[in-house]
Amino acid sequence: MRRIKKAGRKAKNLIPTKRQILSPLDNVAISYFIKQNKNSKQQHISLMATVSELWNERYSLNILDRIQDIESFKNEISNYRKNKGKDNKIAVVTAIANNYDSIKIPDTLDGRIDYYLFTDKPVDDYGVHSVLPMLYTNDDPTRSARYIKTHLNTLLDGYDYIVWVDANILLSGNIHDLIDRFRQSKKEIAVFEHPFRQNITEEVDACIKLNKDDKEVLKLQLASYKKQGLDNGPLVESGFMIFNMNSKKIDTFFNSWWSEIDKFSKRDQISLSYVIAKHKLSTHVLSSPSGEIRNHTNLLLAPHGSSSETLNSYFNKKLKSKKVDPYLIKNSNSKPRSANTDIVVCVHNALKEVKQCLKSIENHKKNNHNLIIVDDGSEEETAKYLKNFSKGKKWTSIIRNEVAKGYTKAANLGIKNSNSEFVILLNSDTIVTKDWAEKMYQAVVDNKGVEIVGPLSNAASVQSIPDFRSKNKQTAINEMPKNYTVDDMNEFCENLDLVNYALVPLVHGFCLGITRKAINTLGGFDEENFPNGYGEENDFCVRASNAGLGMAITTNTYIYHHKSKSYDSERRIRLMKEGSESLFSLHSKARIDNAVKSMVSNPVLVKVRAETKKLF
Repeated sequence: MRRIKKAGRKAKNLIPTKRQILSPLDNVAISYFIKQNKNSKQQHISLMATVSELWNERYSLNILDRIQDIESFKNEISNYRKNKGKDNKIAVVTAIANNYDSIKIPDTLDGRIDYYLFTDKPVDDYGVHSVLPMLYTNDDPTRSARYIKTHLNTLLDGYDYIVWVDANILLSGNIHDLIDRFRQSKKEIAVFEHPFRQNITEEVDACIKLNKDDKEVLKLQLASYKKQGLDNGPLVESGFMIFNMNSKKIDTFFNSWWSEIDKFSKRDQISLSYVIAKHKLSTHVLSSPSGEIRNHTNLLLAPHGSSSETLNSYFNKKLKSKKVDPYLIKNSNSKPRSANTDIVVCVHNALKEVKQCLKSIENHKKNNHNLIIVDDGSEEETAKYLKNFSKGKKWTSIIRNEVAKGYTKAANLGIKNSNSEFVILLNSDTIVTKDWAEKMYQAVVDNKGVEIVGPLSNAASVQSIPDFRSKNKQTAINEMPKNYTVDDMNEFCENLDLVNYALVPLVHGFCLGITRKAINTLGGFDEENFPNGYGEENDFCVRASNAGLGMAITTNTYIYHHKSKSYDSERRIRLMKEGSESLFSLHSKARIDNAVKSMVSNPVLVKVRAETKKLF
């Protein structure tokens, strides 16, 4: 408490006004000096430290005022919960990754607005925000938050306007007037123009000088934008934005924005201005006394990790919240939805495993399942078995290549001969389980924008449980727990008290659920660069991400994988090496490595691995 009082005295001594709203002249002066000293890194850092202190004090005084009148604020929260509209068309959204910031409860709670918080850690629930899990996370918490920001169109549905607020911004007044003015403008995005830098080139230069991201990546990104002639438009800020969700361009905007962040720098202001210019979105410029976020009457900015967080934490404790773990909320309690599904199985010998695979498919077949077997030059014994298996089964068809053409061509051939709304490309050395296809399709139903799906397994790279770490130059192959069958493992995953999905940048090709939309958008797999498989599914997923198509892992679905029974070990290692080289050449090693890291650290997958380890 002494620390809090000391902070309050310091703030009031520095700035005598009660709520510390910087004057327009103060902000104009700050903007001028930053522009004058933008070429001096040391001067820039020193000046920004001073500015940060001013922001910090302004924010601290606001929190102190709220602490002094805590009972009134408790009543305001209670009234908000009672009077909140059931069919609100406006949402305010923020995200906190890895406890980087604390929850900022708006000063004024508007019953016409729904407030959302996406997070990857247990947080305090004060009854204001709907707390939702970050189903997609990145090794870098900044990118985790960026994913939420660039997927508002798929993560939330039914809103006319969505307001994005960075986690270090407190809404200190009624923002409904801002939204109304934006509505009247009939524009597509509302933004603040950047007060210190004029264009993307200046932003990139500043990021390089201040070591905000990888220098070479920033240079590559700027060169790409210069080549397109889209580097000189006005620079806008990304900390507070309003989106017209009824715009016909909004999906394209969000898809393109995330694609740029995924390919290049995490500094989203660089790609934001580029994407707005590229897709010719109309912008409504938000205003304040000096035209920026930092002195807006209704916005209080606290630098990340500032001492003000101590005050904010104390304020939150006074509200007496309860902890909530966002990942302990089931995504869907409904029975898995069935869809017309084509199951494509490519076969090249390995008869023992093929028999197990086809038997499991038959055992768990639904009336709307069809099986397409692509026999890619198998030897006589396997070819004969496949013919006998398909006899009398109208739901089964066989396509035969007399000479093996390689996995990628075989897979494309099977997909080409499918016509269902959902297609599952399944390795012939797998064993499927109860409701496997239905649960995979449910991931598409429950997650708007998801078009590619995969399950958990014993041997499927980062989708493996309980261990995913590489062994002997290939990913882990986990044994089954003692006295457990494959069906037992599937039931165990179904009964986990956990969300049913993880949103991911890659899905392993051993069992790949693909919607008709994804097939129509992307075509097939790349036969030229990945003729023998090994990397073709990763390339497919990166292309899907570039096209704005989402991917998910169903954590309630388990499929056993024998792992690479069609090729000998030496050939398999060579093909893996060749596939990796092609993948890195097409999409960069850094991007693929980052994708893998994001799956390793994904909280949903981490929790599943931890729970599964208990079985051993």
